[in-house]
Amino acid sequence: MKPFARCFGIFGALLLTTWGCIDQSPSPKRYVDRKLNAREAKAVQQILLQGTPKPRLLLNATLTEPGQGPAVVLYGADIKPWPMRRGEAAEVTLYYKPLRQMKLLWRTFLHLQGDRGPRGAFTNLDEAQDPTARLYHSRNWQVGKFFGYTFRFTCPADLPNNQAYLMTGFWNGDARMTAAANVPTDGQNRVAVGPILLAGQELERPIYVAYRTSVPPVIDGKLNDPVWQKAPSTGRFRTYNNRAAQKRTEAKVAWDARHLYIAFDMDDDDIFSTYKRRDDPLFQQEVVEFYIDANRNRRDYIELQVSPAGMIFDSFFDTYRSPRPWGRLAYDSGMTVAVDVRGTLNQRSDRDQGWSVEMRLPFERLGPARNLPPIDGDEWSINMYRLERSRHSANEDHAWSPVTTGIGGDYHNLARFGTLRFSTRDLLAPAPRPVPTHALPAAQPLPRNVPLPQAPKIPKAPAPTIHQFRKIPEGYIIRRAPLPNTVQIHRLKHPIDLQPRNMSKVPPR
Repeated sequence: MKPFARCFGIFGALLLTTWGCIDQSPSPKRYVDRKLNAREAKAVQQILLQGTPKPRLLLNATLTEPGQGPAVVLYGADIKPWPMRRGEAAEVTLYYKPLRQMKLLWRTFLHLQGDRGPRGAFTNLDEAQDPTARLYHSRNWQVGKFFGYTFRFTCPADLPNNQAYLMTGFWNGDARMTAAANVPTDGQNRVAVGPILLAGQELERPIYVAYRTSVPPVIDGKLNDPVWQKAPSTGRFRTYNNRAAQKRTEAKVAWDARHLYIAFDMDDDDIFSTYKRRDDPLFQQEVVEFYIDANRNRRDYIELQVSPAGMIFDSFFDTYRSPRPWGRLAYDSGMTVAVDVRGTLNQRSDRDQGWSVEMRLPFERLGPARNLPPIDGDEWSINMYRLERSRHSANEDHAWSPVTTGIGGDYHNLARFGTLRFSTRDLLAPAPRPVPTHALPAAQPLPRNVPLPQAPKIPKAPAPTIHQFRKIPEGYIIRRAPLPNTVQIHRLKHPIDLQPRNMSKVPPR
């Protein structure tokens, strides 16, 4: 997915989501240079402020007209609601203070994105601007008078993380106003407003667990190998913007000590691709794609493509879409691929059934990564796509991890990649035998009127007999007991020496 048209699909020129270009709308004809009528003048008065605003986000950023000097101060911004909620209505007001009269028509641009990077995907909010801005533009600004431009829009549901940024400024033709050195920008004269707190459910990013295989698949495109019979499926892909896809696309991943194995399987009633050379723009026709950010730094990454004709595209990107236009095409992934077509390739008049792809990628070519080959529990960021172009039905772009919920997705949006988790469990290892368990006989009810067994009676120790005492301890006295030939010993309060030799002389009790 390299050229600008690829990002947008067939209707790219009409979409609001763009990538770092100089905006070319709205048209200058939409701005009013004549004298305003009473209704228009009243509307302008509503955006002029009587004093200094107190915005939630204070910037006080001076913007300079190229070759002319300081022109306007971007004072700050208010965002409603706060935090901004995904999928719900939002309103942004930017406050300005003109520093001098302007001759050129400078237009405001406003981009909403998940971070403040220079080349990330963003949602263009220019068309969400209040129409009053076309009445009170740079040629009509009152020097020293604060005013506010308001933008109303629906917050995209696919914004990642818990915060976002507004990137704004002024443009005219191919030029932008420049910002002072102390102003937070992306290096391309887009002033960063934020961070803006986000709330609401974030679009889920999937996780796939890839298991190790002791027997690698034969790369023939047929997907009848034991490893593909055992490997879990990703499930049916959805469209790039998280809708149910008309046609089925699934994928599976496995690995061993040397290679990563990938399988795609698609239903397709019109299979075609006419490109015949490596690194041709395969994405302009039918293709499957596999993106790898092995070190998960959301910076450098690999893009791999395979067409139904078995042609490949492999490229390495140092940063987001850089180098332009299609990354480093000299990069060699070392991949081996095979395609099985269930139908007739490039025969547009018939109806086909589908096609499948097998890919074998050497780990040594897939870095940088923390471990190559991976170890148990390692995680990579990846995404998988399929571009469906049929003369029998509508075109569709499928994604394992949808990149947006709106119109015009960026397939290089690394923030929307899912997770590939490596497991060392062998897919083809025999399952351990279960421990045999023998059925126990059913418990029988006890018969009625059967006495329960009694605990044996333990006889008490016999009382000491008179013959057991040859000498009575000091302080004790011995008396006869009721039982025959037994005695009782009693302790005296006042010890006396009682040691009778003839027990028969002991007085009765």
